[in-house]
Amino acid sequence: MITFIFILGSILLKGKYISEVNLQKYIINIVVFSFSILCLTFFINNLTKNKFIINGIGIVLSLGTSFLSGVMVPQQLLSDKVLKIAKFFPTYYFVKINDMRVNSFLDVKAEIFMQLLFALAFLLLGLYFSRVSQKA
Repeated sequence: MITFIFILGSILLKGKYISEVNLQKYIINIVVFSFSILCLTFFINNLTKNKFIINGIGIVLSLGTSFLSGVMVPQQLLSDKVLKIAKFFPTYYFVKINDMRVNSFLDVKAEIFMQLLFALAFLLLGLYFSRVSQKA
């Protein structure tokens, strides 16, 4: 719901310039990325119930992946080693799509697929740890 509020806000604020932007690419990318982050949140919340640990993990992951994946510094300026590490996080693929010039959905299908794979992995890990905590 929050994602759609941001999309609507973007359209309202930049309405006359919205034709210059590939809006479909951004909407698909943000929805898939939001889903993968929600799955990551589900995984972290089932990993531990300690709020201090959850906050610590959240801060480290959000800031760490932002620096590694090209949110704070453009991906072109990052070294190959940093980018290899960044590929282990969905944020890398989100930023990569945003930086790409896209003619069709087929141009970004691999990056969208990777984000969905991360979402599936986080969801399955979250379900596993949820099951483990229920048995304990």
